[in-house]
Parts: sequence; structure tokens; C-alpha cells
Amino acid sequence: MAKVDIVAIAEDDTVLLFNAIGIKTYTIKERSALEKKIAELALEKCKIIYLTEKLYELIPEVIEKYELESYPIIIPLPLKETKESVGVKQIKKNVEKAIGFDILWGD
Repeated sequence: MAKVDIVAIAEDDTVLLFNAIGIKTYTIKERSALEKKIAELALEKCKIIYLTEKLYELIPEVIEKYELESYPIIIPLPLKETKESVGVKQIKKNVEKAIGFDILWGD
């Protein structure tokens, strides 16, 4: 199998557009299949895994496992346009971690 650096995973075909910019996509609906795919991608040294918010929320212990690792970086895709979505919260957390304070909303 060819090495893949960036992957997008969704429970439906909403991520297929990522193929147009060279990002490999997978459609996965079950938690066990998702956990297996992430473990496989980690072994293949995948750098970034994008997950829809719904899938991201399904596997908190897997997310926690890889938080302290350099790779893969697991990033939620904020598909909802609300400040409270898990994707936006994670982006905010990463920005705060990187620069020391919240520049996005100042909460």
C-alpha cells in the first residue's frame, strides 16, 4: 500500500471532495471499524487524520491515546457553524495551547 500522509474519514460521502485535493478518504460508520482504521493508519505513519465531528465524538479514548504522540494528529472537521461544536472547540484548544491564550473568541 502507498504511504498516505493525510486522510479524511466520514460516516457518509461528504469527504469525497477531499480526493480532489489529494487527500485519501474513507467512509466508515461503525466505531470498531474506525478504531481499526486509525490504528492501521498510525502504523503506516499517517501524519494527519481528519474526522467528522460525529466520528470524533465516538472515540474519545482513541483521541486521548494519540494526543501525546507526534503522529497521527487527529483533527475534527467542524461541519456545524456553531461556536459550541466539538470541531471548533478542539481548534480553539489547539490555538490556546500553541500561543498561550484564546485569540478566536476571548471566552
